[in-house]
Amino acid sequence: MLKNLSHLYLGPDQLNLLKDFKEPVIYNHEEYLVYKKHIPQGAFCLIEGEVLLRKSKTNMIKLTPYCLIGFKECLENIPLKYDIIVEPGSKVLVIPKFHLKQNEIYNLLMDNQATS
Repeated sequence: MLKNLSHLYLGPDQLNLLKDFKEPVIYNHEEYLVYKKHIPQGAFCLIEGEVLLRKSKTNMIKLTPYCLIGFKECLENIPLKYDIIVEPGSKVLVIPKFHLKQNEIYNLLMDNQATS
């Protein structure tokens, strides 16, 4: 499904751990979270609603709920190959780089990445 983009599907326990650090953001209008070729300053997890990953005008992917994206690109300063666009009414957990580097979250992400 997602090529060239780090992603993890989170279970309830993992999601609760991340929610302890940040509350989800509800977007009232369409917004670009990150533009293609830019380095994300955090990771993103769709809780409800719709997030689109756009590689070109005709090549778009809908993000599945509870899928965390962009953590590796953020931590390793890798530019994205997609625009990340959130649709109105969507709830997204935005995890800043600072929080991604905290031991508990970093270990969660690296352990899950190794088992994916």
